[in-house]
Amino acid sequence: LGYQTNNVYIKQKIKVMANKNFKGRKKGAVNTTIIKDPKMEPFFITKDQYGFVVNESNPPQKPKPLGYYSNFDFAIKAIAQEKLNEKRKTYESLDEYVNEWRQITEEFTSKFKM
Repeated sequence: LGYQTNNVYIKQKIKVMANKNFKGRKKGAVNTTIIKDPKMEPFFITKDQYGFVVNESNPPQKPKPLGYYSNFDFAIKAIAQEKLNEKRKTYESLDEYVNEWRQITEEFTSKFKM
């Protein structure tokens, strides 16, 4: 393989090392658990070997990932936050907002105490 310059050798080596057919993780390589509950709708959680993903289901389209979390508690709290923001209403006081937040988080965390 007598190449005249080092540059040509490097270019050839890169061509051999780069696999154009490699498209990431193989399909089905990760076992995924799907967690759904009527109280969480339109959200659901998927769990794989890397952590928890909170998704929003959009029936005609693919589910939209909203966040990646290291544990179940954080994923549940994220859904509670989304449920609170989903109402898109105007709160007349901080107390009103905090009470609504407590009600929603209590509903989720009491059901899923870890």
